[in-house]
Amino acid sequence: MVSTNAQNVEWEFKARAAQIYEKINLAKAQDIEVLYWRQGKVISTLTAKRGVIQTDTNDMRAEKNVVMVSHEGVCLYTERLNWDHTKDKIYTDLPVRVVREGNVLTGVGLETDSELKHIEVLSDVKIKVRSLKELEEQNKAVEKAQ
Repeated sequence: MVSTNAQNVEWEFKARAAQIYEKINLAKAQDIEVLYWRQGKVISTLTAKRGVIQTDTNDMRAEKNVVMVSHEGVCLYTERLNWDHTKDKIYTDLPVRVVREGNVLTGVGLETDSELKHIEVLSDVKIKVRSLKELEEQNKAVEKAQ
């Protein structure tokens, strides 16, 4: 499935298998991949074992081994994510882990946008920040590579 706004692709939903229930406006799918687009470019990719789309609203739910990765390398891990298409809001009430540049944010419950730019973990928040030594070693490695 592909959703477009005017001539621009908003998202693309791929699956190994799917079942469509037209009377209740529902599609269920297995082994899913969802690509979120902005201005002709993929901004993030979501994968999961199962997915459900409410076909009249385009709202989605991904379940089991959910991994979402932004084009900037932010990784989100959880067991269920919901996406409100109208608000472009992704949310869950389950435990989450967010990894960004080696820093790890964990907690329970999350709200974010489809680009993983504005992430809010709702409770039991813990942050593990890389040590200054690790950061310096990475910077040295980057300088050598250039």
